[in-house]
Amino acid sequence: MSSSRSTPTTSISQIAGVRKNRAKKAPEPDVILQAPLSVLTKDSETPLRDMEAWVNRSVENRRAEVTKANKIARPMNRFMLYRSAYAERTKKWCDQNNHQIVSKVTGQSWKKLEPKEIKDYYDRLATIERENHQRAFPEYKFAP
Repeated sequence: MSSSRSTPTTSISQIAGVRKNRAKKAPEPDVILQAPLSVLTKDSETPLRDMEAWVNRSVENRRAEVTKANKIARPMNRFMLYRSAYAERTKKWCDQNNHQIVSKVTGQSWKKLEPKEIKDYYDRLATIERENHQRAFPEYKFAP
């Protein structure tokens, strides 16, 4: 004879008394880019961030950043350098100050629209960033 008792399903979060954050997210605007940000924002009054100066900052400046943050940051990859360069322009162009939206728009531009020349430029900057990071922190190993 088999028992046909049903057992209630209880999640671990219910057992532990943990509530999920159910805060409503801000509605995301549907931004469909027709051209890369390098083209769409080229006439913008907002300057691009000088990423060449950023990747070429001194060993002393890099070590001072660690003193403030108490942690060695990873060197920026080519997309992060691009995103950082275009962040302010993207905020103005989208009329948004939400970093999630800025990341989505710059990601869309980077992945599908930016020409090889732009990607190659940020690739060179990423190489310089890695080399200078290595000079400043020769013992650094990424540990998530």
